[in-house]
Amino acid sequence: MEEHDPGDDKGKGGRHTIVWRSRIPYPLEFAFQTDRVEAPHLMAGRASGELEGTGVWRLAYL
Repeated sequence: MEEHDPGDDKGKGGRHTIVWRSRIPYPLEFAFQTDRVEAPHLMAGRASGELEGTGVWRLAYL
């Protein structure tokens, strides 16, 4: 991960380049911008590049 802009004090507006490796036989590189942060329970943002779309991550104790 390469940070281009850390965003505000909560991380909102932060911009990063991410190289993601998984079970597929090649890495995916994409830019990610954080649109919403409700630490430590929620993060949302947009991806563009070899991976495109939006995502929302909700974290909870199980």
